[in-house]
Amino acid sequence: VNPTINGVAQSGYTGFKNHIINGGFDVWQRGTYFSPTTGAQYFSDRWYLDTTGSSGLVRRVTDQYTSISGASNAIGININGASSVQFRTPLENPEKMQNKTFTLSFYVRGAVATQFEYVGIIFRDGVNSQISRLSGVKTISTSYNRVSFTFDVGDLSSLDMAQTNRNATVVFRIPNGLTTEIFLTNIQLEEGSVATPFEQRPYGLELSLCQRYYEVQDTPTMGLSNYNSWANESQGRIPWKVAKRVPPTVSGYTVHNGNLIASGFGVYSAYFAMNWTSGNSASISGYLLADAEIY
Repeated sequence: VNPTINGVAQSGYTGFKNHIINGGFDVWQRGTYFSPTTGAQYFSDRWYLDTTGSSGLVRRVTDQYTSISGASNAIGININGASSVQFRTPLENPEKMQNKTFTLSFYVRGAVATQFEYVGIIFRDGVNSQISRLSGVKTISTSYNRVSFTFDVGDLSSLDMAQTNRNATVVFRIPNGLTTEIFLTNIQLEEGSVATPFEQRPYGLELSLCQRYYEVQDTPTMGLSNYNSWANESQGRIPWKVAKRVPPTVSGYTVHNGNLIASGFGVYSAYFAMNWTSGNSASISGYLLADAEIY
C-alpha cells in the first residue's frame, strides 16, 4: 500500500495513474537517433513530431538526470528552424476523460532559455471535429524544472465517439524557427488537480504497452509449412507479442525461395502464403515492423 499525504500518493509505483505511455522515454523500438522529415513521424515509442521543413534531430539522452528522481532517459528535440512544430502523443478512449479534471506535468530544459507556445490536450474524433484544452506560454529555462498545467475537460458530446481513431492528443507546441535543443522527460497526465510524483512502471510493462501500437518482430529465416505441394505452395502464421490496437500495416520482411501470393495482418498475428520456386519450401526473414499507431 502506498503512503499518502493529503491524499497524494508518495511512491512512484501507484498503478496506472499516468495515462501517458512511455512518458519517461525508456522505450525506443525504432532507434535512438533521427533526422526528422516534414509531416508526422514517430521516434521514441508513442511520441511523434509533426512539422514542416524540419532538418534537425531527435535523440535519446541518457546522462543529465542527477536532479530528477527516477529519470533515466529523456528526449532531445532540435527542429533547426522548422515551422508548425508540434510534439505529440495520442491516447485512446477520450470519452473516459469527459467532465473530469486532469493535470499534465513534465520536466523540461533548453540548451538556451526559450518557451513552448502552449501545452495541453486536443480531443479529436478522427474525422473533422476537435476540442482543445491548452495553456498559455510555458517558459523553458536552461536547468530542469517541473512544469504543470491543470484543466477541466468538460463536455465532449460534440465528438463522434464511434470513430476507431478517436483520441486525446497531448501536445507541446514548439515556436517556429527555434534553433536550439529542448529536453523533456517524466511526462505525466493524471486525473485530479495535483501533480503527484511521476509513476515509474517496470520496463517490460512499458514495452508491452507500447507494442499494442508498434512492434518489431524478428523473423530469422522462418520456413513456412507446405499446404498444397502439387502447386508448390507454403503458408505460415506469426503471432504478435501483444495484440494490436487495429490490424497493423507491416513492412521490413524479405521473401526467400518463392513469391508472395497472399498475406493478412490482423490484431493477433501475421499470415503469409507463397508459392516456392526452388527447393521444397518458401521462407521469410528480416523484421516484421507492425504499425498500429494513431496519427
